[in-house]
Amino acid sequence: PPLTISTLVELGRGIFSHKAIELMERRVLAVLGWRMHPPTSFRFILHFMKLLNNSERRKLLPKAITDSMHDASRYLSELAVCVSSLSIECKPSTIAIASLLNAMECANPDYLNWEVRDSFLQEVSKVTNICTESDELLSARAALKSMCPAMPTAEHNDVRECMESGSSSPVCVSGSTSTHTNRKRNFAST
Repeated sequence: PPLTISTLVELGRGIFSHKAIELMERRVLAVLGWRMHPPTSFRFILHFMKLLNNSERRKLLPKAITDSMHDASRYLSELAVCVSSLSIECKPSTIAIASLLNAMECANPDYLNWEVRDSFLQEVSKVTNICTESDELLSARAALKSMCPAMPTAEHNDVRECMESGSSSPVCVSGSTSTHTNRKRNFAST
């Protein structure tokens, strides 16, 4: 049964009134800005994209590349929901950085070279204390790659190309390749 204010009054042996508890709850919610849900991997992707798009790197990366990487990372983080070992056992920040790193592998190396990637990874590690070589992150990346086998590494000029390859659904349990599962993923509509 849900915990009611009346139950809290009873548990507090009448020290706090119904009105006092309600006012304190409202005060706490106001201080929190009514943000009562935990951060999602998508929210972390948005923050990591801000790090990627800092003023120094923004000059080097075309908007189309960063937009494509954002779309691909979002898609990969959505796939993580389908795997309990990712959605339950991994932190949303780990899923987000794994998704983003996998999407970065598809980006044109002329724009997203190792220097840009390395400076980004160093900044992520510095800001978040996430070790980009941790077993948890490497496992998450491998699981996401196995769910999206059509995602090659740096062979295409655009991440969208990787995601639009038309392979069977990464979450299809039957293994069939029906017309429905062969449709291309269109990020422009999401």
